[in-house]
Amino acid sequence: MPRILATENPAHVEILEEEYRKASVYVLPSLYEPFGISLLEAMAHGLPCIGVREFAMPEIIVEGETGLLVERGDAGSLANAMLEIAASPPMGTEFGIAGRKRLETQFTWAAVARRMADAMAVMT
Repeated sequence: MPRILATENPAHVEILEEEYRKASVYVLPSLYEPFGISLLEAMAHGLPCIGVREFAMPEIIVEGETGLLVERGDAGSLANAMLEIAASPPMGTEFGIAGRKRLETQFTWAAVARRMADAMAVMT
């Protein structure tokens, strides 16, 4: 049975952290996902990511650099992507390192604020 974890509970946070430490890849094959913040959480833990080629996921996952993208609802390509990463642990490690770097340079509050300020400066 799935666990319901609350970030307000330190014991639950430790359970989640342990699951990330045990993982070798993060897979989010959503049928609908406007942004995918859990992909960023996985990248923060140095995990390669697999997501769908829709919504904001292609903005988060750089295919072939931080993870892999598959067509939504295509179980075969999802399985192939998981097998590809499982078959090459060094590739998964490279994706994880690149994902962590991408998170730090593109998705921290400071990075987002900097891009917003740059965009606003162009508009004025």
